[in-house]
Amino acid sequence: MISPLRSRVNLSNLDTLAFQFPAHAAPAAAGPEDKVCTGWAIYAEPVNPKQPLGPVKQLGDDDEGFSCVDDVARIGLVYLDQWEKTGDPQLGHKAREAVRFCLNQHDGQGHFYNFVEKDGRLNTEGPTSRPGLNWWSARAFWALSRAERLLPEGELRSQVSQTLDLTVQRLEEERNRPIHPDLTAAYARLGVQPGGLVDNSGSVTSLFALGLAERLDARPELQGLLTSYCDAMTRLEQPADHPFLAHLHTNSLGDLNTVHLYGNHQVQALAEAGRKLGRPDWIDSARREADGGYPRLLASHMVPFACSPSPEPAPQIAYAAETTIANLQAVYAATGESKYSQLAGLFGTWFGGSNISGQPVYHPETGRAFDGVDPHGVSINSGAESNVEAQLAMSYLAGTPGETLLGLTHTRVSGGEQLRVGAELPVVSGQPRAESRTLNGGAVRAVSHLAAGDALQTPDSGFLTWRSPGGTPLEIDPDGDGPLPARQVLPIGAASSWQVTAVPAGVTLSGDVVIDSLTHRAEQTVRTWSDGEREVSLQVGASGEWRISEK
Repeated sequence: MISPLRSRVNLSNLDTLAFQFPAHAAPAAAGPEDKVCTGWAIYAEPVNPKQPLGPVKQLGDDDEGFSCVDDVARIGLVYLDQWEKTGDPQLGHKAREAVRFCLNQHDGQGHFYNFVEKDGRLNTEGPTSRPGLNWWSARAFWALSRAERLLPEGELRSQVSQTLDLTVQRLEEERNRPIHPDLTAAYARLGVQPGGLVDNSGSVTSLFALGLAERLDARPELQGLLTSYCDAMTRLEQPADHPFLAHLHTNSLGDLNTVHLYGNHQVQALAEAGRKLGRPDWIDSARREADGGYPRLLASHMVPFACSPSPEPAPQIAYAAETTIANLQAVYAATGESKYSQLAGLFGTWFGGSNISGQPVYHPETGRAFDGVDPHGVSINSGAESNVEAQLAMSYLAGTPGETLLGLTHTRVSGGEQLRVGAELPVVSGQPRAESRTLNGGAVRAVSHLAAGDALQTPDSGFLTWRSPGGTPLEIDPDGDGPLPARQVLPIGAASSWQVTAVPAGVTLSGDVVIDSLTHRAEQTVRTWSDGEREVSLQVGASGEWRISEK
């Protein structure tokens, strides 16, 4: 039996990122506490690169700023969470600092500027900082909603409530805006009601939904808005027969072929709101993603950056790991089934070294988390986002079955998904043109563009990811030769979008198409974690069934 571990939450490293700056437009009668804000640097690097756990130098971005709502709102969430759990007044003080930062960034209309410079100047025009119903406004809304629930009566809580009410007004107005013409077909295809999504994004909507759920007990009139959001998110669940995206909730109606794990809190929102409002259909939609997507991704790729639609195994970042953990812990809370918390704990081992680099990303003894990993190793940089995401992950796991698995720092896999990029497939005829595809996380994949006379062969069976720039079919010849195609696969939807087709080994591929990759999936994948004394295994079948066992 795996023994419990002490909590791995350690907020001390956040202090190395903190700095103070003049508050924006502080009232003349404001006290000292209101004239100065605390921010947290978006980036940091070690003063001595040979000592990555030593002192750091705070850094900003020349084009964006030095600190941002997108990070500080999450810092507020973790301080508020720990304050609620412990009652520690020092944590309460730091939670208030994060709250004041968010209020400092408010535009007075219910939106938020994202970035601020170290001298207190707001970035009001940058594309990643302009106010609107976007990622950073959603994060501020969630954090301030939790603050409203936890803060005592007083001026700060009153400011928070007034700000939140303005944001709700903007959300209600957004529901009545017409759908952009480019997205009308996507809304109709998925059956999403107009106004059901904020910024046409399930991910952004999920953050607002989590904020509404925080406020619901005190503001029951918000139930209608929350219900419309959750009903819309259930419509974003991908079909059960999709080889890569089955049951995952798509992030954006602008790209139905991509699901990224980072920031995609739809499962958490559906599970928490479903538990609060007695909506088992929302919980079921959340559970299907937890069952149908996460075990396969974890067993084969640990924490992939995205699926677009084939997996993007690297880079791997704390942002994606934490979001998945939060989602699974919410399903655990909604269902009472410990297997979901255990699966969250296995995702959490990524922080301790069970990742593609084999090295720790998070060091609980110092509280420092690094910016990510790829096959070459761990980044030695350590900004606000990575640090707060590690703390949120540890906080979600604290005191649950998943926490007991965090000491398993070594992993190996048998089976899994083996991805061959298009440029690696054997050439049968012609000279296919090598091209580069830049993936969502910045990695570059070598794909193969076929033209007349070009043909490739499939060395294995698997799922072929391809697209047709001109809308012509993919031609598949099961005989491997012959002048005429034995089968044609027509593009579905937009001709330029990526398609997935199951193919056997030894067939010939031709047509005016771009071949991204061929992914072979084993009949069974077993990933095993150990710490030298214990072993825990995750077994995933070809059709997605899964179980966790220990010996």
